[in-house]
Amino acid sequence: MAETTGREAGADAGWNIPTKYLPAIESRDLPEPLPFRKIIGASVIILATALGSGELILWPYIVTQVGIGILWLAMVGFTMQFFLNMEIERWTLATGETAVAGFTRFWKPWGMIFILGAILPNLFPGWVTSSATAITYTFGINEDLYRYIAVGLLVTIGLIVSLSPVVYQSIEKIEMVLVSVILNFLVFAIFIATKGSVWAGVFTQAPAGIANFPGYAAEIGAASLLGAKPSRGRVAPTTSFRATTSGTRARGWGPASPTSSRP
Repeated sequence: MAETTGREAGADAGWNIPTKYLPAIESRDLPEPLPFRKIIGASVIILATALGSGELILWPYIVTQVGIGILWLAMVGFTMQFFLNMEIERWTLATGETAVAGFTRFWKPWGMIFILGAILPNLFPGWVTSSATAITYTFGINEDLYRYIAVGLLVTIGLIVSLSPVVYQSIEKIEMVLVSVILNFLVFAIFIATKGSVWAGVFTQAPAGIANFPGYAAEIGAASLLGAKPSRGRVAPTTSFRATTSGTRARGWGPASPTSSRP
């Protein structure tokens, strides 16, 4: 008992987490680590959130306009996403609360800002409209029907989210299928539509791409370039926070609780 008390006291002394807006974080033991096969699901969710308009629309468009030397900017974006997601997950593993709750501890309005950051960009059904348009071309449907297809897709998504016993698990299974399809298509496209010499240009043309970046920004538009970088054309922190922390908490990887906790 004395050893446990001493350990908790030592942990308390090493933490400096604000408690002005949220309760203090408790001390708990971390659960046993899970095998690799059980952690793939959350990784798929994070990958699915990363495959946004930047990767699927903006980057192909940018490369066709200014060349493959601009892909150094994508490398910068991927690196930023990696460290951002890793630190978010570390916070959730250590405290049992979401990164949004962690920001709220420092400034209360952060919670509302992140909520609006997740809701406002998705009020405009751009993705579902694009998907509906693609469906009309794929299956030879009258393109004037894309509005009805888009509404049907939105209703389907709403039913899946509303009727699922555990929303996260349902989304995880759906995303697993979608990501598998996308990755298989990507591998197929790389071997069919590209050559090794083109990929070498990612590195050989990078210096010129960096030097010509101001000109590219003027030619294509800074909004397109920055939208395709780490934010994927949306509010990346909000999306990453929800995907990473929800998966971590749902699978019980950290000392997660309805309020907060820590190892």
